[in-house]
Amino acid sequence: MKYKGEFWLSGEEDKTFLGEVKLGKRRSELSLLIPTSNEPDRGRFLHSDPLRPVLGVTTCGKRITLTNYFQTFFPYSFFQPRCAKFFVNEAFIGLPHEISKCDPEVETASITSKTLAEWCDTSSIEHDPDHMWSVKYAQPESKGVYKDKDYTVAFGFGARMESRRTSASIADNPRIEIDAERPLAWSRLFTTLCSIMDVVSIGCSGYCRISHAHAASRNPLYIADHHFHSLFPDSKVPPFPRWLFTLRDLPDSAFTKWMEKAGELQRARALFFSAKYHKMFTETRVLLLTQAVEAYYRRVYKDEPNLERHLKRLCSEYADPVSVVFSDWKPRVSEIVRFRGQQTHSPIEMPSAAMESEDRLSIEHFLCLLLEICFMAQLDISTPRITQLIERSNYYSQLREVYGAT
Repeated sequence: MKYKGEFWLSGEEDKTFLGEVKLGKRRSELSLLIPTSNEPDRGRFLHSDPLRPVLGVTTCGKRITLTNYFQTFFPYSFFQPRCAKFFVNEAFIGLPHEISKCDPEVETASITSKTLAEWCDTSSIEHDPDHMWSVKYAQPESKGVYKDKDYTVAFGFGARMESRRTSASIADNPRIEIDAERPLAWSRLFTTLCSIMDVVSIGCSGYCRISHAHAASRNPLYIADHHFHSLFPDSKVPPFPRWLFTLRDLPDSAFTKWMEKAGELQRARALFFSAKYHKMFTETRVLLLTQAVEAYYRRVYKDEPNLERHLKRLCSEYADPVSVVFSDWKPRVSEIVRFRGQQTHSPIEMPSAAMESEDRLSIEHFLCLLLEICFMAQLDISTPRITQLIERSNYYSQLREVYGAT
């Protein structure tokens, strides 16, 4: 998306610059035309200020609010028009300028993802048998999943329609939405929405990038689009189903239990997702997954760092689901502890003591399985039910054949 218009720093409406903002999937950039000057200004414009966003009005009448930006190009020459460039990490399109700030307060917010419709498995689109080219649609009611003292989280259901000269289409378009009782900081609501979306990513066994995010308020009335750069832009949806669970598989208490430790386990989830969806060597992924296990254990069990004790306790507690794929989990624990020790404390000895590549891959799969089991437990899924979900997984059924679990 490209928008041309006038831009200024909040509070300095009398000092505007012509420019263009480009909002892309991998990078967003603001370019400003700086007029000539008789005095050296050291090439610095729109000084970064955490409380002062860059505002703008486009030639098509849209209101732009740019936050979390930094200048990347400094035009020192001041005897001719110059172009200053900024990287932009976040932008709001449609946010009223009179209430714009780097962390605006909103009353409702929502996010959507392409994978969400299949994961929710809720549709009210039916073919009309009386007309060949007709369908019927009745919007399902929202499904509340979590209630905080200040807001309520629900899965909302809607449809996305497209019409062209020769064709028309309709598809389900569910969303995760928050309805707050009073205006709350966008960052707080967005973090909550992302925590809920992490559950979807774990259930899909694929990182669910947010395709759209919206902020809205009832007073004054507005709906603003939120643009940001999602993590792991190069990650792809697996070519075959790798579902662990869907919305139907979760107990009613799932998200209430999940949100109890959502903030505390954010680091464990970040390490887990980084290992699964970043492009890196197997050794690095194993170390990240090992750190994720330690971060999870310390937050849930409040214990001192001891990797071997942590792994043994988790494997013993979830022995049944782990044994679906790895019946010999005890030697796996020893391999992980030895490998982490070699990588961390004895890197010089690694060439002669290195594991075979298939061994490194096996402990990567083992750690991924253990973490997914732990995350499912945080969704209040019982251990017998987790075992059933692992058993029905096509992906883990194949790994069970590879690693010879009985």
